[in-house]
Amino acid sequence: MFEWIEGALARRCPVCSTVGEQDLVLSHDSVVGDAVLVSRCRECGSLATGRDPLEMTDTAAAIDSYVEATAGIGTIGERLYLLPVDSVRSLLDVGCGYGFGVDIGQFLFGWRCVGVEPTQAGLRGADELGLDIRASYLTDVVVDGAPFDAVLASEVLEHVTDPMMLLAAMRAQLAPNGTVVLTTPAAESVDPRSSVQTVTEVLSVPYHHFVASTSGLERLLRASGFAAVAVRRHGSVLVAIARVEPGELTLPAPQSVPPAQMEAYLLDRAGRSEPGSALQLGCVVRALRSMVARGAFDEAVATEVMVADAFDRRTGRSLGDPLAVSAAIREGWMPTLALPGAAFASGMIEMLHRRDPSAAQRWFTLAELSASTLRTAGQLVDLDSLDLVVQAAGHGALCAAMSNGGGVLAAAAVNRIAAATDRESAEWWRCRVFVEAVSAGHYDDAELLLAGVASVAHSMALSTLEAHRRTGLDTLFTWGILCLVREKPREALGLFLACANGCTGADSSGHSQQLLAEATRHVEVARKALGIDGQVVQRQRSSDDGEVRATIEGYWCDAYGMNLAGWMTASGRRWVQLGIRVGDVVRWGSPQSRPDVKALIPGAVDDALGFNMYVASAPHPRISVMGRTDQGEVIETEIALPAHPLPVIEVTESSLDQVEAIRRAPSGPVLLIGARAAEESTRIDDEIRAATGREVICVDIHAGLGVDVVADAHALTDVFLPGAFAVTVSSMVLEHLAVPWLVARECAAVTMSGGLAIHIGPFMWPAHAQPNDYWRFSPAALEMLFGPATGFEVVESGAEWPTIAVPGPTWRNDFRSMPTTATLAQSWVVSRRLNTPIPAVTWAYDRIAAAEQAQAYPVSGLAQRKQP
Repeated sequence: MFEWIEGALARRCPVCSTVGEQDLVLSHDSVVGDAVLVSRCRECGSLATGRDPLEMTDTAAAIDSYVEATAGIGTIGERLYLLPVDSVRSLLDVGCGYGFGVDIGQFLFGWRCVGVEPTQAGLRGADELGLDIRASYLTDVVVDGAPFDAVLASEVLEHVTDPMMLLAAMRAQLAPNGTVVLTTPAAESVDPRSSVQTVTEVLSVPYHHFVASTSGLERLLRASGFAAVAVRRHGSVLVAIARVEPGELTLPAPQSVPPAQMEAYLLDRAGRSEPGSALQLGCVVRALRSMVARGAFDEAVATEVMVADAFDRRTGRSLGDPLAVSAAIREGWMPTLALPGAAFASGMIEMLHRRDPSAAQRWFTLAELSASTLRTAGQLVDLDSLDLVVQAAGHGALCAAMSNGGGVLAAAAVNRIAAATDRESAEWWRCRVFVEAVSAGHYDDAELLLAGVASVAHSMALSTLEAHRRTGLDTLFTWGILCLVREKPREALGLFLACANGCTGADSSGHSQQLLAEATRHVEVARKALGIDGQVVQRQRSSDDGEVRATIEGYWCDAYGMNLAGWMTASGRRWVQLGIRVGDVVRWGSPQSRPDVKALIPGAVDDALGFNMYVASAPHPRISVMGRTDQGEVIETEIALPAHPLPVIEVTESSLDQVEAIRRAPSGPVLLIGARAAEESTRIDDEIRAATGREVICVDIHAGLGVDVVADAHALTDVFLPGAFAVTVSSMVLEHLAVPWLVARECAAVTMSGGLAIHIGPFMWPAHAQPNDYWRFSPAALEMLFGPATGFEVVESGAEWPTIAVPGPTWRNDFRSMPTTATLAQSWVVSRRLNTPIPAVTWAYDRIAAAEQAQAYPVSGLAQRKQP
């Protein structure tokens, strides 16, 4: 295990060779006793352990584990496709391990392939695969057959103490215009927000000597004599290609080996392997899983027989009875590592091909049990095994929901999923299982899942993820069916209307169109159950006749449609939906809360009276506001737009490229002030890290998502050392700080000489997040804040986001010549820290009282992501 720590120590960076202070990141327990201190280079951002790496375990059992289950053979194939496959004739695979890369290169492309691997894995691979693998380090051997068109080193560089020496040796084996392909863990993925598993796998203490950053790896390759270099981060892995000759070099998009070709390789290799070996079982199981994944069930059924034979030969147990194998595991038998994947594939064959949910459920139970047992025992800790736990439990729950009386089993499986994965994924599975139970007519079983489903179905139907949105809409529809069956037609009506509305705003796929038709039909079914005629029962021509009132409060239009906002009431009616008709185009939406209208309008039943929606239609003289009631009525009233014209914006903006500005700063970390985010997708710190490769420390007065340090921005020197940061950044934060000039002085104190202050504040912006909204800033105001008086010199400033100020009617009567004012919404400044003493800034500031006031900044004031 590990713990995050702060501090610094002197160390040489193995990647960029910088010698000096490095920032401590974490302390990691070591298998050799004392903890290993991991530090981050201030120059290139790479990580170092300061310890010579241990050799990876090369016992027979470890090699069996790799060959049978944990080797990412598909990923190895992807690495080969990074090469210009049409021009490669020979490949040197450095640190080839067991040799799958060498084997695949020969089988798929007919290349002359040589491997270099000094461990027992290489010796076994040379013997069992019949490959040319040299049992040595590349730096200690002259490889016969050089030069090579391509050199591959996948997950090798991080294990050596002198990476430049290894790269020089690789370069020496390379033909003119030859290509080197490297993959190595990414230092950027070691972060307090990363999962324990990601950090552990990336660092792999004590087997990794260092972990390179994106910029560090590029510098290392260029320093090693490669003139053309391209490096890209994919998740927690860096992928690089390099050539000695100068020229443009672009990383190709990731490409997998076509499934049918990979399956052909796996079956061929299994057929030439020793019966009952880890190699034979691992290859046939991988082939089976690939066939099932692409729906090639006839081929999968034939391969399933081969899997059963290989399993029997390897374990002495029959795979024909999954219940018996599950019982053996519960009695203490440790399953073989390929079993979870094999059992899951057989379950999918039973579920989707043979249409036998009971048989499929037995296989899914075995898959989940074997994967969980292996993970608990530490045999399998990779992402594939965790995914198998979740997928097996989820598909087992689906099969249980297909069987009458399976609700208890389904609910229990969904609860296990919730304990094994993130909340959104667990909610998606719960909804999927609910839909299956209702679709099968097992309503009592569905009721067992309803409580969890009811709380998430509406929000899931609005998800930007297509799979989640579709499942959410399916859930609304099937929930409506359940309400009809339970004789709750009023609830059913609202659910069918919500489903139909969601389908109307969805894509035009066949599923959406079919669901829309069914939802529309069931709206009429629910209305009939309520004894209501489904046609429009009332059409008003006046928007204020004492019965129906409607008002358009605001509108705008563009080349594609109109946005209208306002409210509608009808005496004694409760709205299920509100809609807008522009000409013949109709858009429905859920009512918005308007307590201000309810308080003013007699007869309003509740405050769900507001609307704000975009109608994809050209402007039209006939506009109507419509409402669907909980009684099934549709009330429509025509209404005129306000008579005033839309204003025209004429303003020139000067935009800030925040990322580019940060890149211009000296090397060092970034301090992000006011960093708390409403949700993962709005995290500014993640954007900065991904774009610049810099360390980002996040401070906020509230603890919350993305916050590393809880502190008052008026007192940064209480928690950070002088000159600790290369950049201070804030975005729409200064207006909420009581004494921003004191904050500017504190930024100067913690910024190194020559470092940058990059700050954005509102100029024309509504009051928000009360009671802590104090200031508005012109560019000149920000120049004053972050100018010589606080220890900075202004580099550049400006304003952006065109907006308009429209005078209100009550005072415009007295100022009829007052135009609609075009301006800019926010101002920004980039200032450089001067090499001067920290200035004194005086202000009557009660830190304790002000900190308490700052704590009053409402969490609800965070902007939520708008739904499309």
